[in-house]
Amino acid sequence: MKRVLYSILILFFFSCTNASKNEASPTLDVSENEKTVEEIEETTEAFTYQNLSKQKLQEFYDLLLLQKNHPEFNEDISIQLKGISEKNINVPKTATQVSVKEIKQLKENEVISDSITKVFFEYKLDFNGVTKIDTITAIVITKQVLINDEQQIFTKLKFVKN
Repeated sequence: MKRVLYSILILFFFSCTNASKNEASPTLDVSENEKTVEEIEETTEAFTYQNLSKQKLQEFYDLLLLQKNHPEFNEDISIQLKGISEKNINVPKTATQVSVKEIKQLKENEVISDSITKVFFEYKLDFNGVTKIDTITAIVITKQVLINDEQQIFTKLKFVKN
């Protein structure tokens, strides 16, 4: 009985090692996936703007809810809100929790200068089981700063209601 058990274990062990050898990592054929560096950088930049905008927009709505629910913090929150948006964007009156969903870019970036870019977004705002679709423009300001002899890029977002 022990011999049969050992034989099965040995067969199992060798079958597993053969399977891992057969599943070699796929090779990447450069001719099939010819993306230029510029295309990759543009895709990465759009993806970064989209993620950053979603995070900042969520932060903005969270601050609006906090301001609505705790008026004692109104002064401090107002200062933070002005850093994110100059215009007043209202949170729905009945909302107890707001969630920004599915943000997507509507059209090409509008380059104002070498450090300022306008990005146009559409997003879904989810609150109390209701979904509202809205649009907003993000003004992206990038600055290059030298810190400890290393060039760092800082990005700041401000929202403008369409």
